[in-house]
Amino acid sequence: MNETKNMRNLPATPEATWQITFDNDSTIFIAGRDEEHARRVVENNKGFSRWRRTPECEWVTRTIKKIERVTW
Repeated sequence: MNETKNMRNLPATPEATWQITFDNDSTIFIAGRDEEHARRVVENNKGFSRWRRTPECEWVTRTIKKIERVTW
């Protein structure tokens, strides 16, 4: 006999806002489930260590200094 099982997706974990501070004290805000998820979002971003403000600006290398949960 062939039994059919109902598969359900688990509910999504709520996301929080995280403030990422880089080695030059610049910051960005990322939505993530936890601190590690926010870090992965930034690190998996193409060209993570290279940033620039506008297409005319030179590329600069940045590393994460700290990650803090934002409470509004």
